[in-house]
Amino acid sequence: IELIRAAKRRGVRVTAETCPHYFTFIDEDVERIGVNAKMNPPLRSKEDRDAIIEAIVDGTIDCISTDHAPHSAEEKGRGLASAPNGIIGLQTSFAAAYTYLVKAGHITLERLSELLTYNPCKILGIAVPEEIIDIEIEEPFVFDESMILSKSHNSPYICMTLYGKVIR
Repeated sequence: IELIRAAKRRGVRVTAETCPHYFTFIDEDVERIGVNAKMNPPLRSKEDRDAIIEAIVDGTIDCISTDHAPHSAEEKGRGLASAPNGIIGLQTSFAAAYTYLVKAGHITLERLSELLTYNPCKILGIAVPEEIIDIEIEEPFVFDESMILSKSHNSPYICMTLYGKVIR
């Protein structure tokens, strides 16, 4: 993050992204969550997570992506050492980002919208979609396996209380 921050200060055209799991979880969570917390790059320390949040707040990180990497139960069932890296992230990306960034007081909802939609489109040189999203912002919900729309269920957010449930 410091290298990206320094490059931006020098005027280098560089962009950076992160995924919700990198500002939600830390390396110590792998023991509790198991294979659904195995990703590449791996989860890091609390200090690293806090640095990612700081970089989101100060604009060093431009975008939040999903890193959606579905794997079968059989693949993830191989155990931590042999299971493939990655988690599903598309369905929980908004709720996790809203819960851990906006509800936590780090950024505004408008800033989150920039990170998820406007900035990626700007970087890629494409038009920002003008779709309307229906979200239950203040109603907490427990994300459980029955809610997963993906064929894969490898999510570290299962059984977690989140805010910002996307309705459509």
